[in-house]
Amino acid sequence: MALMDLFRPKWMHSDSRVRRAAVERLTEQAILDAIARSDESWELRQAAVEKLSRLGTLEHIAENDRHAKVRMAALRRLSDQTILAEIAKTDSDADVRQAASEHLAAVLRDVAMSPSSRVSWIAREAAINKLSDQAILAEVVEYYEVGGQGARDDYKGISWRLLDAARKRMAEMRVAVVADQAALAEIAKTDSERDGCAALERITDQSVLADVARNARTLKVQAAAVERITNQTLLADIAGQARNSDTRANAAAKLSDQETLIAIAMTDPEPVVRAKAVRRLANVDVITELATTDHAAWVRQEAVMRVTDQALLTEIARNQEEEPRVRSAAIARLFDEALLAAIAESDSCVVTTKHYERDYDGYYVETEFPLRAAAKKRLAELRR
Repeated sequence: MALMDLFRPKWMHSDSRVRRAAVERLTEQAILDAIARSDESWELRQAAVEKLSRLGTLEHIAENDRHAKVRMAALRRLSDQTILAEIAKTDSDADVRQAASEHLAAVLRDVAMSPSSRVSWIAREAAINKLSDQAILAEVVEYYEVGGQGARDDYKGISWRLLDAARKRMAEMRVAVVADQAALAEIAKTDSERDGCAALERITDQSVLADVARNARTLKVQAAAVERITNQTLLADIAGQARNSDTRANAAAKLSDQETLIAIAMTDPEPVVRAKAVRRLANVDVITELATTDHAAWVRQEAVMRVTDQALLTEIARNQEEEPRVRSAAIARLFDEALLAAIAESDSCVVTTKHYERDYDGYYVETEFPLRAAAKKRLAELRR
């Protein structure tokens, strides 16, 4: 023992074993701070770090101490997600990076499953969206499914939102490790809607997207696949051949080739598909024909909304046999104020609606004249 050891505190003793025993008894944060920063023994620095609560010092040591085990001890006492994420990415030691990743996951888990009285739902949702460990995500999903403390404290809508976020994140992480386009397509076509949409986000091949659009098990995945397709040939094929009418309609809505659009508008068996094609048409003759001959009022209405011929619009607006929605579309495009005034004054089209009320034995009938209202609205527009 050196002579000076008799005159200084045990934590400054020349023998590291004495210093270690002194550190184990210390509670003074200023002294622990000094030891953690500057003691020559990494074991003593580690021991001091494990009792230290000064976040600034812990952050500095976690990022800068020369010994990996000391950095690991420091980072395990941190909860700052940004610092932990940075260490997980940049530390020179693989074990430290792994420790930072694991501790960050634990911190995120704790935030995600915290009571609403301690952590806002926004912070919990953000934590969920940063998690990547499937086991932890499964734990979070179960927590909100069974109504953990945080879930019980929330409004029901918030709990459902956080549960949905956790399920969605699980799906994203499941497909994150899949790179093969065919494998991703198989997930998109056959798995749940959530997993399918997650897989779809990683598909870049247009032909594979088209395959998913035609064959996915759920309509939401089919629609999402169509949304990502830009190849006009593939879109035309889907618009003409897909089994589901909504999928054909979504594809038709993105087409630009007029010949293909004409064929769809004239021949598709479903009004929803024909109507979407009509919206993209530029051929006046075809639009005119569809405005007067298509058997579906919805399609005629879409066509009328693209008609500019005032004589044809007048004929449709006056036609008492035509569906009100189609006549209304024609009225909205008229410029003849005298005709509009006449319709607003005396059109005979009437719509009656039965209204049933609680605590009332029976119903009352509301009578409306929708085309008179449409004509008045159009007149007001023209007279502005």
